[in-house]
Order: sequence, then C-alpha cells, then structure tokens
Amino acid sequence: MPASPRPGLSACIITLNEADRIEACLDSLAFCDEVVVVDSGSTDGTRECAAAKGARVLERAFDGYRTQKDFAVSAAAHDWVLCLDADERVTPALRASIEAARDGGFAGAAGYRFARLTEYFGAPLRHGNAYPDRVLRLFDRRRGGWRGGREIHEHASVDGAVVTLAGDLDHAAYRSLADQL
Repeated sequence: MPASPRPGLSACIITLNEADRIEACLDSLAFCDEVVVVDSGSTDGTRECAAAKGARVLERAFDGYRTQKDFAVSAAAHDWVLCLDADERVTPALRASIEAARDGGFAGAAGYRFARLTEYFGAPLRHGNAYPDRVLRLFDRRRGGWRGGREIHEHASVDGAVVTLAGDLDHAAYRSLADQL
C-alpha cells in the first residue's frame, strides 16, 4: 500500500500587541506551509512584524478566545491546522514529531496533543499540575475545532483518535509580575 500523501499544514495564531513575541513564535513554525495571524487591533507593530515574516495577517475585532481561534482555523488554506498562541514556540523535538506524523499522512489520528512546558519567571515549571500540560493543538479541522461555549480556557476537540506526540511546546506565559496581575 503506498504511503499517504504529505498533507498541507496551516499554523494559526491570534494576536493583540505581541510584537515582542510574535517573531520567535513564527520562526518556530517555519516548517508549516502557511501561517495565518488573526490580529485584534494591535497598536505595537504586531501585524507588520508578522507580515514581514511571511504570515498572512487578517484583522478581526476580538469577541472571545474560542471564537477568534475558530475564525483563524476557518481562514486556513489547509485542513490540518496547528494552533499556537504568540507566547508559544514549537521546540525542535516537537517539530520532529509533527513532521514525522505529517510524513505519514497524519494517518490514524484526527488530532495530536503534546506537552506544554510553561516558563515562569525564567524557570520551567516541570512539576505538579503544571507539566506535562498536554494540549490538543494539531488537528484535522474537518473532524474538530474550537468547540463549546467557553470563550476563555477554551479547548479544541476532535471526533476521532487523538495521539500524543513527543516534544514540548514552550510557553512563556508572562512578561512580568505586572503582566500576570
């Protein structure tokens, strides 16, 4: 039986005033076929930074995290989507896992989850309920998406098998204590 064709992959990011973090996020997504950034009215150059890195930038008024992410997924050119926040980065190990799954045609799964490693004031949180914080962020939008009524602490879900990939998604949650507060 021939191998499945390598599917296209769109990365989707929502932003608001993320100029200081968007470039590193986009750099970590260089293996994707396209990057869609949906911006909610940034005033700090986020849109310009993202466009300069090759992202397709759309502007849309913010009416909730889930709704904004769902809009980004619907705007993607490909059915397989990888959703990140601007403060997240795909590590080399996670990229290798994603590319291996993609090279196999994403066969046998409707979505993929992986561990998110949150940095907190310069150190990774590797214990307690902070790690591994497994998140479903890579999925076939024909079989899932950002569903439900919760606009904050939203989660993607899929109809079908979910496979856990090796590697971490790095998450730099807060710029400072004032940002957290």
